[in-house]
Amino acid sequence: MTASPSLELPHTPSTPVGSRCGARRQRLDVHDDGVDRWHMLRAAPGELLGRQVSGYTAYDERTGGPLVRRELATGEAVLILNLGPAIRVGCADGSDLRIPQGEAFVAGASLATSLVETAGSQAGIQIDLPVRTLAALIDVPLAELTDRAALLRDVCDHGRLSTGELIDLAARLIADRGAAAGEPGLQRVDEALLGRLADAALSPRAESVEVTFRVRDRLATSRPPSVSRLARELGWSRRRLTRTFRSQLGTTPSHFVRLARFERFWRSLRSAHGDPQPSPVPGGAAFGPSDATLADLALSAGYFDQAHLSREVRSFAGCTPSELRRSLLPAGGGFIA
Repeated sequence: MTASPSLELPHTPSTPVGSRCGARRQRLDVHDDGVDRWHMLRAAPGELLGRQVSGYTAYDERTGGPLVRRELATGEAVLILNLGPAIRVGCADGSDLRIPQGEAFVAGASLATSLVETAGSQAGIQIDLPVRTLAALIDVPLAELTDRAALLRDVCDHGRLSTGELIDLAARLIADRGAAAGEPGLQRVDEALLGRLADAALSPRAESVEVTFRVRDRLATSRPPSVSRLARELGWSRRRLTRTFRSQLGTTPSHFVRLARFERFWRSLRSAHGDPQPSPVPGGAAFGPSDATLADLALSAGYFDQAHLSREVRSFAGCTPSELRRSLLPAGGGFIA
């Protein structure tokens, strides 16, 4: 395994979203206030991956002391390759996971806020995944990773996706300064994921799993149909649909609709403050302009009014919408706890 280097990206201005390096959209965000500094390179996946990967973020961070971030509730999954010191994840279900340097971990959908604690520095690669992609890569039921994180080697056959291989690819990508901001290094990560996903495609999933994902996609839109209507379209009872959905995704259809709406809101909030967020689900997040008010963002996300927004933000994030907005860190740094 290649030694884990620090990610030191060139100190250049952010590249606007929509600009291209070859065929791949990229953006570099840099923050340095003399105490805390971080570089975050966000890149789209290669075209051959289609919608199987939402995006990559290569990051390097040095802060004046320990830092705890909120990771907000989301219907999507993540694979993180940790190239820096150990980090601790306080999962939404109350469990804790320590991720040593040189390890990879995955997390499924999160129905509440989780916390990520770093000791003052971190570096690595984050791969944002639709949950259907995570389901194809792991060897445990997807519902077992709802509200939880796990080391990749504990949930994935090494023949399908090797921690060592991914860490080595990530370390080489970062060590090659030119590739870190361009196509070659990211192309290697694309190819590794493509190979594993092609292997996984040879193992057909049960029909009920495919039905569940189709239902999930319908419910994630900004104007979701009712659960009763979806059940009628399938020729199922509402009870059967709810039971199947919960067993495979770890939550009910009605709760997932609330989760998808909240995720549209917080992604819009980040976008409105200069941190463009990819839309991970059909229907997409509504991106607000920089001067968007909370009322604007609430309406675009699908809330009836600000009172509705306040109840849901407090339920999912444990704070008010204004407090959540004030917790935003600059330059794509996320939400501080």
